[in-house]
Amino acid sequence: MNEKVTILIPTRDRQAYLEYALRSCLNSSYSNLEVIVCDNSSTDDFQSVMASFQDSRLKYVKSPLFLSMVANWEFALSQVEDGYVSILGDDDAFLPDGIRSAMNLLEKSGLDAISWRQCFYRWPGNDFVKIPELYQIPLQSGWEIRSTEKFLPRVLEGKCIPGDLPWLYGGIVHIRYVHSIKKKSGGKFFHSRIPDIYSAMVLASEMDSYVFSNEPFSIAGHSAKSNGAVQLMHDEKFKERKEDFHKGEGDIPFHTSLEFIHLYPILVWEAYLQSCETGCQRFKKNLIVPEQQLRRAVIDAVALGFYEENRERLDRMARNLGCGQVMMNHRFRQRLIKWFFKFREYGQAWTRNVFINCQAEGFRDIGDAAFHHDRIRARYPGIFKAWIHNALLLLKRFAW
Repeated sequence: MNEKVTILIPTRDRQAYLEYALRSCLNSSYSNLEVIVCDNSSTDDFQSVMASFQDSRLKYVKSPLFLSMVANWEFALSQVEDGYVSILGDDDAFLPDGIRSAMNLLEKSGLDAISWRQCFYRWPGNDFVKIPELYQIPLQSGWEIRSTEKFLPRVLEGKCIPGDLPWLYGGIVHIRYVHSIKKKSGGKFFHSRIPDIYSAMVLASEMDSYVFSNEPFSIAGHSAKSNGAVQLMHDEKFKERKEDFHKGEGDIPFHTSLEFIHLYPILVWEAYLQSCETGCQRFKKNLIVPEQQLRRAVIDAVALGFYEENRERLDRMARNLGCGQVMMNHRFRQRLIKWFFKFREYGQAWTRNVFINCQAEGFRDIGDAAFHHDRIRARYPGIFKAWIHNALLLLKRFAW
């Protein structure tokens, strides 16, 4: 398959990362490619970055005024008329053969939407994590054809993540799905403040089947300016960046049934409700039971240490939705949930992925990680070798 693929990179004041995202796209082995940088009125010197690339596949557009993140994503989508489309974060990267491999799977399957597990790269200067500068590679392999009717309920129930559905961020879809959704919802694609999750909700409704690859085609970068990661931080030094995330979001109010709390059960729920109200959701029957969903949110809030600061909002949502008692007052139970959450999350992460010390490998940026990905992955053909490697990495980090 050699149909056109357009990679959209919405960005604002992230010149330090953008260069590497662009290089990863333009170094792709897939030939029929266009890359569009959608600059949201940056004050950085983007012209110098763009001038360093002499490539006819690269296009630069700038919004005349500052837009919210969602509006900038909408502006980006308006640049695509035909072929396939994907949205890449400006601190992310595609693997060199990622787009070509994804398009080959679409040709093999006869479908026109694909998503995949992503690698993760912790940028230098990222102070959100306990172990900095790691490169995380999934160990699973193979691909499958999935049913949206089966996987949408699993995402809503918290058994899967939104990236397990077809979506624009970490996925490639045919633009006709975007056009169809815009036609149904007043000419706009996005109707939620969380655009990546919303894209999963509406695209899942628009198709019956899609391809999912366990092998990664791109790298999600975690940087000092990552919007999602900063919302999970409690330290006062992150307050300004948390507030920046919400600037300009008045154009799409959070769904009136809910209140904004950065927890997956709430964010997924909100995006799903918005997709129903805009007429873009065909899977509506009993997919969410409010009392159960709020309990999931309470458990996540306790596990992440968000419970006390959000207790009033959770309680208010429960009353407004007519739910029974969903609050959690027992300290011992809260401690158990925190320990279980950490055990499950860390256990799954460190047994399903191999973690690479970027400093030891000499990786300076996400471009280095992408370039050396195949070589690094080939070191760990079996899962047990990866487990031993991970165990030694942890011992060196915490014991010595």
